[in-house]
Amino acid sequence: GLSTYTFEQEAAYFRRTRPARMSAYEALLRQIPAWLGRRPQTLLDVGCGDGVLVEAARRRGIHSLGVEVSDALVRQVRAHLGADAATAAPLADLPAAHYDVVALLNVIEHVRDPLGMLRACRRLLKPDGLFLVHTPNLNGLPARLSGAKWHHLEPLEHFYYFTPRTLKRLMQKAGLQSVGRFQLVTATGAKATLQRVLGRLGVYLDNGLGIAARPSPPGE
Repeated sequence: GLSTYTFEQEAAYFRRTRPARMSAYEALLRQIPAWLGRRPQTLLDVGCGDGVLVEAARRRGIHSLGVEVSDALVRQVRAHLGADAATAAPLADLPAAHYDVVALLNVIEHVRDPLGMLRACRRLLKPDGLFLVHTPNLNGLPARLSGAKWHHLEPLEHFYYFTPRTLKRLMQKAGLQSVGRFQLVTATGAKATLQRVLGRLGVYLDNGLGIAARPSPPGE
Protein backbone atom coordinates (compact mmCIF):
# COMPACT_ATOMS: atom_id res chain seq x y z
CA GLY A 1 0.00 0.00 0.00
CA LEU A 2 0.91 3.67 -0.06
CA SER A 3 3.31 4.74 2.65
CA THR A 4 5.07 7.97 3.49
CA TYR A 5 7.86 6.20 5.40
CA THR A 6 10.64 4.02 4.02
CA PHE A 7 12.06 1.25 6.21
CA GLU A 8 15.29 3.28 6.48
CA GLN A 9 13.38 6.36 7.69
CA GLU A 10 11.48 4.26 10.20
CA ALA A 11 14.71 2.68 11.50
CA ALA A 12 16.31 6.11 11.85
CA TYR A 13 13.27 7.35 13.77
CA PHE A 14 13.41 4.37 16.12
CA ARG A 15 17.13 4.93 16.79
CA ARG A 16 16.75 8.67 17.34
CA THR A 17 13.78 8.45 19.68
CA ARG A 18 14.67 5.27 21.58
CA PRO A 19 15.95 6.90 24.82
CA ALA A 20 12.94 9.25 25.04
CA ARG A 21 10.48 6.43 24.37
CA MET A 22 12.18 4.18 26.95
CA SER A 23 11.79 6.92 29.55
CA ALA A 24 8.13 7.48 28.62
CA TYR A 25 7.31 3.76 28.75
CA GLU A 26 9.06 3.30 32.10
CA ALA A 27 6.92 6.12 33.50
CA LEU A 28 3.80 4.46 32.07
CA LEU A 29 4.72 1.08 33.58
CA ARG A 30 5.05 2.72 37.00
CA GLN A 31 1.41 3.88 36.72
CA ILE A 32 -0.05 0.48 35.85
CA PRO A 33 -0.38 -1.08 39.36
CA ALA A 34 -2.57 1.81 40.55
CA TRP A 35 -5.05 1.24 37.71
CA LEU A 36 -4.80 -2.55 37.75
CA GLY A 37 -4.92 -2.93 41.52
CA ARG A 38 -1.93 -5.29 41.46
CA ARG A 39 1.41 -5.82 39.83
CA PRO A 40 0.99 -7.08 36.23
CA GLN A 41 2.39 -10.50 35.35
CA THR A 42 1.75 -10.42 31.58
CA LEU A 43 1.74 -7.67 28.94
CA LEU A 44 1.00 -7.65 25.22
CA ASP A 45 2.18 -4.73 23.08
CA VAL A 46 0.14 -4.61 19.86
CA GLY A 47 2.18 -2.88 17.15
CA CYS A 48 5.37 -3.12 19.19
CA GLY A 49 7.68 -1.48 16.64
CA ASP A 50 11.26 -1.96 17.77
CA GLY A 51 10.19 -3.51 21.07
CA VAL A 52 11.05 -0.77 23.57
CA LEU A 53 7.92 -1.29 25.70
CA VAL A 54 8.46 -5.07 25.67
CA GLU A 55 12.05 -4.51 26.82
CA ALA A 56 11.04 -2.05 29.55
CA ALA A 57 8.34 -4.41 30.84
CA ARG A 58 10.68 -7.41 30.84
CA ARG A 59 13.17 -5.44 32.92
CA ARG A 60 10.41 -5.17 35.54
CA GLY A 61 9.85 -8.92 35.51
CA ILE A 62 6.66 -8.81 33.42
CA HIS A 63 6.23 -11.59 30.86
CA SER A 64 5.89 -9.47 27.73
CA LEU A 65 5.21 -10.14 24.06
CA GLY A 66 5.17 -7.76 21.12
CA VAL A 67 2.96 -8.20 18.05
CA GLU A 68 4.10 -6.59 14.82
CA VAL A 69 3.02 -6.94 11.18
CA SER A 70 6.54 -6.17 9.94
CA ASP A 71 8.61 -9.37 9.72
CA ALA A 72 11.78 -7.25 9.71
CA LEU A 73 10.84 -5.64 13.02
CA VAL A 74 9.86 -9.02 14.52
CA ARG A 75 13.31 -10.35 13.60
CA GLN A 76 14.96 -7.26 15.08
CA VAL A 77 13.09 -7.55 18.39
CA ARG A 78 13.79 -11.28 18.62
CA ALA A 79 17.49 -10.72 17.94
CA HIS A 80 17.63 -8.17 20.76
CA LEU A 81 15.30 -9.74 23.35
CA GLY A 82 14.91 -13.42 22.45
CA ALA A 83 12.77 -15.64 20.24
CA ASP A 84 9.74 -15.36 22.54
CA ALA A 85 9.71 -11.54 22.56
CA ALA A 86 7.80 -10.84 19.34
CA THR A 87 5.42 -12.46 16.87
CA ALA A 88 3.75 -11.64 13.57
CA ALA A 89 0.77 -13.86 14.44
CA PRO A 90 -2.73 -12.38 13.95
CA LEU A 91 -4.40 -11.25 17.18
CA ALA A 92 -7.11 -13.84 16.57
CA ASP A 93 -4.47 -16.58 17.04
CA LEU A 94 -3.47 -15.37 20.51
CA PRO A 95 -5.13 -16.78 23.66
CA ALA A 96 -8.29 -15.07 24.89
CA ALA A 97 -8.49 -13.53 28.38
CA HIS A 98 -4.77 -14.12 28.87
CA TYR A 99 -3.07 -10.75 29.47
CA ASP A 100 -3.04 -8.45 32.48
CA VAL A 101 -2.17 -5.52 30.21
CA VAL A 102 -2.75 -4.97 26.49
CA ALA A 103 -1.14 -1.85 25.01
CA LEU A 104 -2.05 -0.23 21.69
CA LEU A 105 0.26 2.77 21.48
CA ASN A 106 0.25 4.99 18.40
CA VAL A 107 -1.33 2.25 16.31
CA ILE A 108 -5.11 2.82 16.18
CA GLU A 109 -4.79 5.83 13.86
CA HIS A 110 -3.11 3.55 11.28
CA VAL A 111 -5.77 0.80 11.14
CA ARG A 112 -8.77 0.76 8.81
CA ASP A 113 -11.13 -0.81 11.38
CA PRO A 114 -10.41 0.81 14.75
CA LEU A 115 -13.50 -0.69 16.42
CA GLY A 116 -12.49 -4.17 15.26
CA MET A 117 -8.98 -3.58 16.60
CA LEU A 118 -10.32 -2.49 20.00
CA ARG A 119 -12.57 -5.56 20.17
CA ALA A 120 -9.64 -7.82 19.26
CA CYS A 121 -7.59 -6.28 22.09
CA ARG A 122 -10.53 -6.59 24.50
CA ARG A 123 -10.76 -10.33 23.77
CA LEU A 124 -7.14 -10.82 24.81
CA LEU A 125 -7.54 -9.06 28.18
CA LYS A 126 -8.22 -10.84 31.44
CA PRO A 127 -11.64 -9.84 32.85
CA ASP A 128 -9.85 -7.66 35.42
CA GLY A 129 -7.11 -6.54 33.02
CA LEU A 130 -6.00 -3.11 31.83
CA PHE A 131 -6.05 -1.68 28.31
CA LEU A 132 -3.78 1.21 27.31
CA VAL A 133 -4.35 3.16 24.10
CA HIS A 134 -2.45 6.20 22.84
CA THR A 135 -3.02 8.22 19.66
CA PRO A 136 -2.61 11.80 18.41
CA ASN A 137 -5.10 14.11 20.14
CA LEU A 138 -7.22 16.03 17.64
CA ASN A 139 -8.59 18.10 20.51
CA GLY A 140 -5.20 18.91 22.06
CA LEU A 141 -3.76 22.41 22.19
CA PRO A 142 -1.08 21.76 19.51
CA ALA A 143 -3.73 20.47 17.08
CA ARG A 144 -6.07 23.37 17.76
CA LEU A 145 -3.31 25.97 17.38
CA SER A 146 -1.82 24.39 14.24
CA GLY A 147 -5.08 23.67 12.40
CA ALA A 148 -4.46 22.19 8.96
CA LYS A 149 -0.68 22.48 9.52
CA TRP A 150 -0.70 20.05 12.48
CA HIS A 151 2.13 17.63 11.76
CA HIS A 152 0.07 14.57 12.73
CA LEU A 153 -2.27 15.14 9.78
CA GLU A 154 -0.84 12.45 7.49
CA PRO A 155 -3.48 11.35 4.97
CA LEU A 156 -1.39 8.45 3.62
CA GLU A 157 -0.62 7.03 7.07
CA HIS A 158 -3.41 8.02 9.46
CA PHE A 159 -6.92 6.82 8.61
CA TYR A 160 -8.63 8.10 11.76
CA TYR A 161 -8.23 10.94 14.25
CA PHE A 162 -9.67 11.03 17.74
CA THR A 163 -10.64 13.40 20.52
CA PRO A 164 -10.98 12.10 24.10
CA ARG A 165 -14.76 11.99 23.62
CA THR A 166 -14.79 10.07 20.32
CA LEU A 167 -12.15 7.58 21.45
CA LYS A 168 -13.93 6.86 24.76
CA ARG A 169 -17.21 6.37 22.87
CA LEU A 170 -15.59 3.88 20.49
CA MET A 171 -13.98 2.06 23.41
CA GLN A 172 -17.37 1.74 25.11
CA LYS A 173 -18.71 0.05 21.97
CA ALA A 174 -15.80 -2.41 22.24
CA GLY A 175 -16.57 -3.18 25.91
CA LEU A 176 -13.91 -0.98 27.49
CA GLN A 177 -14.49 1.63 30.20
CA SER A 178 -12.05 4.51 30.68
CA VAL A 179 -10.44 4.68 34.13
CA GLY A 180 -7.82 7.36 33.54
CA ARG A 181 -5.63 9.41 31.23
CA PHE A 182 -1.89 9.20 30.68
CA GLN A 183 0.86 10.95 28.78
CA LEU A 184 3.90 9.56 26.99
CA VAL A 185 6.25 12.41 27.80
CA THR A 186 9.15 12.29 25.35
CA ALA A 187 10.27 15.88 25.91
CA THR A 188 13.19 16.57 28.26
CA GLY A 189 14.11 19.16 30.86
CA ALA A 190 11.74 21.94 31.88
CA LYS A 191 9.25 21.15 29.10
CA ALA A 192 8.88 17.56 30.34
CA THR A 193 8.44 18.71 33.94
CA LEU A 194 5.76 21.20 32.89
CA GLN A 195 3.90 18.55 30.86
CA ARG A 196 3.90 16.13 33.81
CA VAL A 197 2.74 18.73 36.34
CA LEU A 198 -0.05 19.97 34.08
CA GLY A 199 -1.02 16.40 33.20
CA ARG A 200 -1.60 15.65 36.89
CA LEU A 201 -3.96 18.61 36.87
CA GLY A 202 -5.79 17.27 33.82
CA VAL A 203 -4.26 19.80 31.40
CA TYR A 204 -2.63 18.15 28.38
CA LEU A 205 -0.40 20.38 26.24
CA ASP A 206 1.28 17.61 24.25
CA ASN A 207 0.14 15.96 21.01
CA GLY A 208 -0.86 12.67 22.59
CA LEU A 209 -4.10 11.21 23.89
CA GLY A 210 -3.54 8.32 26.30
CA ILE A 211 -6.47 6.48 27.89
CA ALA A 212 -6.35 3.62 30.40
CA ALA A 213 -9.43 1.37 30.45
CA ARG A 214 -10.85 -1.76 32.06
CA PRO A 215 -13.18 -4.31 30.48
CA SER A 216 -16.81 -3.32 31.01
CA PRO A 217 -18.76 -5.65 33.33
CA PRO A 218 -20.99 -8.13 31.46
CA GLY A 219 -24.29 -6.61 30.40
CA GLU A 220 -22.98 -3.05 30.20
